Amino acid sequence: MASPTRLNLLPYLQHWDGANVQLRLLAVPRGSPLDSLVGSAGPSFATADFVFDVRLVAGLDQIPSLGSPDTSVTIAAPHPPQARNTYQEIPPAHLPRRSRSVALAQSQHLCR
Repeated sequence: MASPTRLNLLPYLQHWDGANVQLRLLAVPRGSPLDSLVGSAGPSFATADFVFDVRLVAGLDQIPSLGSPDTSVTIAAPHPPQARNTYQEIPPAHLPRRSRSVALAQSQHLCR
């Protein structure tokens, strides 16, 4: 069964001094960056203007929950104007394809 996820988001902590945090967010399309991210008519990864609502939870004394007080930071990340043209110049064989889940048919394939 194919995954409905079309975008993977990976946060990387860059710096923390106890009061301020800096992080980078790597956004990676799952499949071709020219395919629509939402349905068949939505924008592609190459043309999407992303807006991220980052929630920062204070303290590490407990695991955050939906009710935890947080600070919201909105970050706009418009697409570079040349992104679509750049992706179109990449030969199709080098673009990622939709991944498929593969189930192991027999237990002998498992590592012991």
